[in-house]
Amino acid sequence: MANGTEYRLLKFNIPATAADETIYDLWDYPQDGVIESVTYVPDDAVTANDTNYANFTLSNATVSVTIATFSTETSGSGGTGNQTAGTAIAVSLSASGAGLDLVEDDVLSFAKVDSGSGVTAGGSLIVKVRLNRN
Repeated sequence: MANGTEYRLLKFNIPATAADETIYDLWDYPQDGVIESVTYVPDDAVTANDTNYANFTLSNATVSVTIATFSTETSGSGGTGNQTAGTAIAVSLSASGAGLDLVEDDVLSFAKVDSGSGVTAGGSLIVKVRLNRN
C-alpha cells in the first residue's frame, strides 16, 4: 500500500506447451478495481519467428472486453521473437477507461493461440489491479 492506495495482483500460470490454452480467473474481491498494468514473465527462453509463434489475449469475459494482447511473433522482418527466461515484459493495454474496470464476480480469461507449429511459451501473466475505495 502506497499513499493509501491498495493493489491486488492476479497471476495466470501459462503451461509450457505448444498447444492452445485458455485459463480463467474470478475477480472475487468485495471491492471494485481498475487494471493498471499487465506483465508477462517467461519461464524459459522462447524463440519464435514469423511462422511459428504464439498470440496471447487477456479479456474480461463477463463484459466481452479485450484488455491486452501480445505476441511472440517478430515484426515480419524474418528475425526471431526471442524472450529471456525470468525477464519481465511489460504488455501494452489495449483497453482504456471503463474497459479496465473490474467488479465483483467478473471473469478474466487469458488465452494462448498458436500460429504455425506454435512455441512452448510457458510463464506467468501478472495483472496489477488498483482497488477502488468504496
